[in-house]
Amino acid sequence: MTTAATVLAAADGGDGEWDVVLDKTVVFPEGGGQPADTGRLCLAETVLDVVGATTAKTGPDAGVVHHRVAACDRLAVESLVGESVVVKVAEARRIDHMQQHSAQHLVSAVAAEVFGAATVSWELGSEATAIDVELTAAEDDVDVAALEARINALIRARTPVTSHVVDRAAMDALVVAGEADGTKFRSRGLPDSVTEGIRLVAIAGVDLNTCCGTHVTNLSELQAIKLLPPSRSKKHPTKMQLSYVAGQRVLDRVASAVVLSSQLNKALGSAAWLECIASYKSAAKEMARTQKALVAQLASSQADVARDAACAAGSPLAHIHQPAGDAAFAKSAAARIHETHPGLVVFVTCGSESGAGIFTLVAAAEPGKSLVDAVGKQAASLMDGRGGGKGGKFQGKVANLGARGEVVALIEARSGEGQSQDQGQ
Repeated sequence: MTTAATVLAAADGGDGEWDVVLDKTVVFPEGGGQPADTGRLCLAETVLDVVGATTAKTGPDAGVVHHRVAACDRLAVESLVGESVVVKVAEARRIDHMQQHSAQHLVSAVAAEVFGAATVSWELGSEATAIDVELTAAEDDVDVAALEARINALIRARTPVTSHVVDRAAMDALVVAGEADGTKFRSRGLPDSVTEGIRLVAIAGVDLNTCCGTHVTNLSELQAIKLLPPSRSKKHPTKMQLSYVAGQRVLDRVASAVVLSSQLNKALGSAAWLECIASYKSAAKEMARTQKALVAQLASSQADVARDAACAAGSPLAHIHQPAGDAAFAKSAAARIHETHPGLVVFVTCGSESGAGIFTLVAAAEPGKSLVDAVGKQAASLMDGRGGGKGGKFQGKVANLGARGEVVALIEARSGEGQSQDQGQ
């Protein structure tokens, strides 16, 4: 996949890249749904990386291929103008695109023939190729296994793939006839301005289609096609997306699956993956239930201690700190205290002793509810955090739980102010 060519022009292509025009090329420019080739331009010690190519659609250079060359020294590029260079295409990428593109023609043709699924669009992706098809009715479906069996049978039959060029009159005649030598003709149409040089790609006895892309010369070069699980559109029930991998991509997926299989066998200690996963999920659920019960027990125990301490001291506040606690712990502890003392303000902090964590301020009855609403934002600020709440409940995240003692002092002071006002009245 090489050729000798003369560099006709080199210009700044933007983003540090260069736009190089040759008198001829073997680099396929992006088009027809197929990504561009990559490759190199070589002259003695000078090697320029071609990272893409496009064809000018309009203007004086319509039809001219512009090669995108990766960032390099200006002199290295400009010195090539007028010189003969060797154009080399990245072979693995070209072969991959040939396999995926020819596979698209095959899958689309068989899907239309067997299931009446007409191709609407397609995309040659880096991992898999996707074909969007339109079914004749919402209740229709595509038997993926049958489709896969049919297309791989055509691959094993070494079905030839050929191409030839016709003019507009010949193509219009094909549109009217709908077939040529028993092969159905498919085309989404061409602009009226296209009158000659129309390339047709034929899969013998299977498909005849207009196409500018690169293709294999025999379906056996595809090696195999693996269809992936299809997807349906809820908004458009007659639309379906068929995805596949072909050729080397099939082998790559098999290789990855073999490695993953070995890793799973080692990690799970068994080849019965589903059974192991089901067992682990069941054990995880049981552990979660046990953990929940233990958290509730711990919350109840600490709540009882904090409640008794608050009552003995005549304090309006029951404070609990649990480094391993969470929101569920705080909720459970507050509920335990409020079973018997709904007016107490419960202040629960969870996290590092002096670092980040969460906090909850809550009361179930007056005067605690009003007190929580009054001090919530200030409490969060004292601990370098923020939060929100209303109706006697305030929660937040903070960066400094070491300041929780200041919050305790704040609540006790504000409670004392309220009691003084009540006595004065």
